[in-house]
Amino acid sequence: IPIPKPKAGERPRPIVAKLHYYNDCVKILSKARELQRIKMNGMTILVFPDYTARTARARAAFTDCRRRLRGIRGVRFGLLHPARLRITHGGTTRVFTSPEEANVYIESITK
Repeated sequence: IPIPKPKAGERPRPIVAKLHYYNDCVKILSKARELQRIKMNGMTILVFPDYTARTARARAAFTDCRRRLRGIRGVRFGLLHPARLRITHGGTTRVFTSPEEANVYIESITK
């Protein structure tokens, strides 16, 4: 079933690529991360890994934590696979598997 082309100003439709070799997937994702912005014909192409619904929900649970961390100077953070939040503050790195634990730590560093 063909999907209609998006109208002007609408977001482009997603494309799901299934690759035969896992190494090709790893190379594509690392290259996309390295380039940060891929532009083609004036359009930005975004590349995301395809997570299972369970993993996507677990990663999304950290959204509020990440939003709070953006406002704190001197803090570095990132999501690790599958769903762990790494926070570096004052030379100390902590890894959290639950958003509740992460929020308690964020409270302690913002006081």
